[in-house]
Amino acid sequence: MFPFARGSAAEGGSVLAAEAPSTRRDRRISLPPGAGTVEVPSTIARPRALRAPLTRISATGVAFTIDTRPAWLARGTALGEVRLCFGDCELRGDIAVRDLRELGSGTVEVGGIFLPRDLETEGRLMALLAGIAVAGTG
Repeated sequence: MFPFARGSAAEGGSVLAAEAPSTRRDRRISLPPGAGTVEVPSTIARPRALRAPLTRISATGVAFTIDTRPAWLARGTALGEVRLCFGDCELRGDIAVRDLRELGSGTVEVGGIFLPRDLETEGRLMALLAGIAVAGTG
């Protein structure tokens, strides 16, 4: 089966609409409200630190929402020394912003690649994901 379909006559007749196959290898887990936050230090999120709710997490990335998009935030922005907080569990690393999606009312979902600070942090991330999967969230 091919991921292509012809558009209807009302949509322009023989125009091909393509849905690219996903190259995603890791499972994204949607988080319930209040499950986790991301904290970006004030050295990047000037003039003050940014704290936002996490909406999704995977082995390689995170997504979070912010009420308004600051001028300094764009695709390709490197967010260094961020903290992902899940209750008592804190994961430190960097986020490379890959996507900004307008959700309406000025709210923006920010998606990016999470790069754990070290191997210990990566191991804690994998354990956290395994625990979430076992609990049935996602």
